[in-house]
Amino acid sequence: MAVRCAAAKCLLELQNEAVFMWSTDVDSVATLCFKSFEGSNYDVRIAVSKLLGTVLARALTS
Repeated sequence: MAVRCAAAKCLLELQNEAVFMWSTDVDSVATLCFKSFEGSNYDVRIAVSKLLGTVLARALTS
């Protein structure tokens, strides 16, 4: 669970610089986020939710 949480936080920071995350790879990022919810704890769900919300918001506002 710690690795999932750290990976979500890392991707959250990476999305500021990586335009492809919220332009061309939105589908794959969303799929990975939904898969990471399976069997996760509260901390992972919070980190992944922040990532998914931020990526989707950036995709719609750009």
